[in-house]
Amino acid sequence: MKMKSMVAAMTAVALSAFSFAAMTASAAVTEIPYTGPSEGALAIMDDGNSIRLNIYNVWGGNNNFEDIEKKTTVTDNVTITFTISGLGDNNTNKDEAGNPTTPYQAFVCGSIAGAQSFNPGEVGNDPVAINGDGQYTIVWDLPSDAEQIDCLLIGTNINFYQYGASLEESGLNIKLDSIKTGVEDAPTEAPTDAPTEAPTTEAAATTTAAATTTAAATTTAAGTTTAAGTTTTKANNTTGNAATGDSTPIAVALAGLTVAGAVALVSRKRK
Repeated sequence: MKMKSMVAAMTAVALSAFSFAAMTASAAVTEIPYTGPSEGALAIMDDGNSIRLNIYNVWGGNNNFEDIEKKTTVTDNVTITFTISGLGDNNTNKDEAGNPTTPYQAFVCGSIAGAQSFNPGEVGNDPVAINGDGQYTIVWDLPSDAEQIDCLLIGTNINFYQYGASLEESGLNIKLDSIKTGVEDAPTEAPTDAPTEAPTTEAAATTTAAATTTAAATTTAAGTTTAAGTTTTKANNTTGNAATGDSTPIAVALAGLTVAGAVALVSRKRK
């Protein structure tokens, strides 16, 4: 039982040493802290009828929105996730007769790293289709990294006049959920040695028993005496008891034969 327990423990250790591959990943995505929305951040685009959400905008007029830090390191892109409400299932602008015109879309607007984009499709700024209320994500792929953000907002082409006489009456809203920058690296698997399986308890026990039997037989064969016949008798008897390891019966038998021979010799001399 002790041998089986040792083999089982060795098996567990050997297998656990190679039970997993090391995984490495670089979390290169950084979330930009957002403190908004400031009062009046939900506003109207320059076209006079589409809604937008100011994030960092201190350019012109009454714009004084600093809901993120200007000194912000930006790498590779700016990714904004937001939730829009008040549209219901509507997904397109309509003319005065109620006929569909342009589909709703949202996009990043701003100025970062010397690149400016205030219209969809500019400088890697692909718009996202707006299909009614829900959460959406827009991405602006930047031409280079930057250490500050000069202007940033969410732009849309959604005409609020379809919902009310003013922005307040329309019931439309854009809620910013997160702003992130960077690209998350894909996990990579570190090379590892191929696992070596330890023998099972039964196999190890069988191998050990076989090795013990062979060793016992080899030891018996190696023993020699001066009498060839005695040597043969010892080899046969010892081998027959190798499995039990008990040589006492053999010694007793040999002693009995010796005594019997001596008694017989004494009897003959007396006669």
